Amino acid sequence: SFGSAFALHPYLLATAKHVVDEFTKGLGGGWATGVVELTFWAVQIQWKGDQHNYNIWQVTGASSSSYSDIALLKVSPYNVEASEYEDWKILRANLKLPHIGDKVVGFGCHKMTFEGSKKNTEGLFEHIELHDDLSAANGEILEIYPDKRDSVMLPFPVARVNAQFEPGMSGGPVINARSEVCGIICSSMHVDGEHESYISLLWPIVGIPVNYDQYASSPIKGVAPLMEMIKAGIWIPKGSIHVELGVDASGRSL
Repeated sequence: SFGSAFALHPYLLATAKHVVDEFTKGLGGGWATGVVELTFWAVQIQWKGDQHNYNIWQVTGASSSSYSDIALLKVSPYNVEASEYEDWKILRANLKLPHIGDKVVGFGCHKMTFEGSKKNTEGLFEHIELHDDLSAANGEILEIYPDKRDSVMLPFPVARVNAQFEPGMSGGPVINARSEVCGIICSSMHVDGEHESYISLLWPIVGIPVNYDQYASSPIKGVAPLMEMIKAGIWIPKGSIHVELGVDASGRSL
């Protein structure tokens, strides 16, 4: 199983919650009800001319929104190439609701194989050969659901677009005409013979808890919502003044 992700801040990736759910199947529902332990990685392909490196990041923490299909991944370098990586390319996020008719582009990895990779006698990869099919899909916003589209399939804030997102692109960024991340690829489906794609609106991301103790130099301590990074001036998305953090009946941030 695989999906797409993008850097929200150095060592902090954003993806779709259901991408992480694919990795936690068979764990007794721990992801939804408590804490689970598992190991997985994010692989970044860094091109330099016609040469490329694989920066492999181990996911050391994951948390998700209680109000959307969004998850955050804390990553740490797993190989030498990742430990030497400093050229973080961070697009500004826009938490405001998009407008109907806005032009958008979604990016993600459609296909991926590890043909040619080698494992050692302990079952660990000693050589990784990654073959990927990166995809981009253009479209525009057709409908906006600020609260939810329905109570079953998409019970959270989404927008419908006429871009065709392929399997594997889930979790990838959706960019507006101002080169801002305005959403995260969520789903594609066929309804009455027509293709429909949806993006998770970005603003619920501020309620996702982050373990700031995993960041050696963080001025924020303990587990707190991503909103604390905005208050501290560490992460400065557009439109944050329009978002107010609350809690649900169980005390979770939303």
